[in-house]
Amino acid sequence: MSKQDLDQLWELQERQAELRRHVLQLTSQINSAEKERTILDVTVQEIDNMPPDVKTYVGLGKMFVLQPKSDLRSDFVHEKNESVKKDEDRKRLRKQFLSKLSENENRIDELADQIEATRAKAANTRKSAAS
Repeated sequence: MSKQDLDQLWELQERQAELRRHVLQLTSQINSAEKERTILDVTVQEIDNMPPDVKTYVGLGKMFVLQPKSDLRSDFVHEKNESVKKDEDRKRLRKQFLSKLSENENRIDELADQIEATRAKAANTRKSAAS
């Protein structure tokens, strides 16, 4: 087994760990965004149940601002739509990372097979030389 093979194997294993971290981070972000969208859906439903002429107070820093129901609802719907777009991007990115992860696993397996074949060949050479 050459130093180059070991270095390459080490690099692939580091890349594998990095890809897994990214996948876990994206999965966590996706799950968090789904929970946030559920909260937004419930909030919009509650707003829809209010009478049409109701004005609502919205927290703004350390104060509250009076805002019409329609504006509040549109703000929440816009926030949900933005969340959906970001989530689609995260899912696409996670899919790319999973693909790279699979490719990396295949390269690690190939390299491990090459190393094993080199070891077996070296062992056979030593046995032949000893005979």
